Amino acid sequence: MPVKKETTKKVSKTKKTPAVKKAVAVKKTVAVKKAPVVKSNAYAIVQLQGKQYKVTEGMEISVAKLDKVAGDKLEISDVLLLVNGEEAQIGTPVLEKAKVTFQVLEQYKDKKIRVATYKSKSRYRRVKGHRTQLTRLSVLKIA
Repeated sequence: MPVKKETTKKVSKTKKTPAVKKAVAVKKTVAVKKAPVVKSNAYAIVQLQGKQYKVTEGMEISVAKLDKVAGDKLEISDVLLLVNGEEAQIGTPVLEKAKVTFQVLEQYKDKKIRVATYKSKSRYRRVKGHRTQLTRLSVLKIA
């Protein structure tokens, strides 16, 4: 009579499912950049080239190209609103004796924008692009 051999199955280690991996990834701490420390809670709404910007001291903004060289200073007297802590001054439409002083940091080009035109059923396709020229300004003083 033949002898039966006992067989043993190898049990493989179970792999983590995608749901388990996702749960583990959520538990990791994420490093968050802290906002720069502002000296005071004063801010102003300034009108420049037909657009309005909320600015605080030390802040950098990008505007459409200005005819200035890097390092030049620029004073804007079109201040629509000036807030210093609890005290707010509202212009009608602008505040007199209020100025914001900017310094030109650089002239640069924005990322390229791709513009595609297409007409159906006629095999007409054109792709054009452009890069907007911008000026980066730093706010020196709000007065």
